[in-house]
Amino acid sequence: MRRTGWAIAIALGIAGPALAQNAATFAGSWRVSSGGMAGDCDVELSGGNGLFGLGASSRLCMGQLGFLNGWRAETNGVSLLGLSGEVIGTLSVNGGVLKGQMADGAVVTLTPTSGQTLASGKAGGNCIHNPDHGYCADPGEVAVPTAFPVTVKALHPLAIRKEPTAQSQSLGTIADGQCFIVEGCKETREGVKCLIPEGTGIPSGWASKHFQQDGTWFVGFQNFC
Repeated sequence: MRRTGWAIAIALGIAGPALAQNAATFAGSWRVSSGGMAGDCDVELSGGNGLFGLGASSRLCMGQLGFLNGWRAETNGVSLLGLSGEVIGTLSVNGGVLKGQMADGAVVTLTPTSGQTLASGKAGGNCIHNPDHGYCADPGEVAVPTAFPVTVKALHPLAIRKEPTAQSQSLGTIADGQCFIVEGCKETREGVKCLIPEGTGIPSGWASKHFQQDGTWFVGFQNFC
């Protein structure tokens, strides 16, 4: 798999570190459901510092959750950390529970069992939103791809531009829900722009990872299809 020197971290002014929830909101006990053969298990998110981020532990959990070693609060949810501090899962507030995906692809739901009360952040806050529902997007949706080429999926109709600027010539539009390939991303004054290579069935050009509409920032595409 080819990599590009344009891989960048999502240290963007538009993202803003302000949290829709603070860490105290999530601290406590959680019942984990993955819908798999392993059945449910339990996770404890501590309010005290651990080796990486805040402390966390799991009981009777299989897969990556069996190696849970820490966590941190994100824009509208949490990131779960492994034994070396790596992110092993990203979860966002969905009603009164946390829902998300582990790094190995497992989909999990965490239901509070010690009185935690969750409320999703509506559009208009200091975060980047998912255009499908208007809430703050998951950290994994906001993040810029770092390994290329990668097949991604549009969350909103996206213009393809000849150059990485909105003033450049339009080459076409990627439909909402359409999968496409990007081979690199770079930060510009208009946000992150990602390059669509030639020979993929759509025009080669630049599409926005994040876009602004009526003063609010949204995720243009998710990093998988």
